[in-house]
Amino acid sequence: MKTIQTIVLASVSLTTTVSTASTSIISCIDFEDLSSGATYTPFSNFVTNNIDVSITPHPMGTAYQGELATSVPAPMGSGNRLWTNNVAAEFFAPTSGYGLAKKASFKYAYMGGANYLEVNGFAVTPSMWNNFGPLSGSSFMTSLGPITISVMEGGVPGGFVGQLEISGDIDRLVVAGQELWLDDVCFEYPLVAAVVPGDADGDGKVNFADILSVLNNWGP
Repeated sequence: MKTIQTIVLASVSLTTTVSTASTSIISCIDFEDLSSGATYTPFSNFVTNNIDVSITPHPMGTAYQGELATSVPAPMGSGNRLWTNNVAAEFFAPTSGYGLAKKASFKYAYMGGANYLEVNGFAVTPSMWNNFGPLSGSSFMTSLGPITISVMEGGVPGGFVGQLEISGDIDRLVVAGQELWLDDVCFEYPLVAAVVPGDADGDGKVNFADILSVLNNWGP
């Protein structure tokens, strides 16, 4: 179980030394807080790293059994991994307490069968789907707005290993597979600048720039 806070600096322009600091919180699920060898069947639930997870039947599967594995037939992560053996794992991003995520990612090992991916109730892969690689660079419209997907994937004997990243507002993420192992399921959340009272422009300080920000945005 690990929670990482990152601070990213972005320059306002090329002609000034003024910079705006934006912060985000990245919460990653590595399944190490769950018992190795545990089995989860539909419709069971568990909490890992303060994020609620539900196990449901694979939309295209027949047998139902989710498992936590300690080894997979291809190199991928370390320790516990979630084996989606003909089940779907649904992750509820806001249950972390940080609201909607702005990014989500997971590592995977795919060794056969049909995969399924759903974001905010939108089925990204509505029909039989194999490895995730072909999704890279694609965009989709969900109930919370557009999302984009990027994938880094490589072939291994018998299948593929890779990492999939989703950018956009994310409420729910569903991943299903038949011979699919997941690890390091991460959600990135914006850290609200209002934690500093009076900080209207989100730079972490209260000064004259905040007054200007209020005046510039005055009115309906």
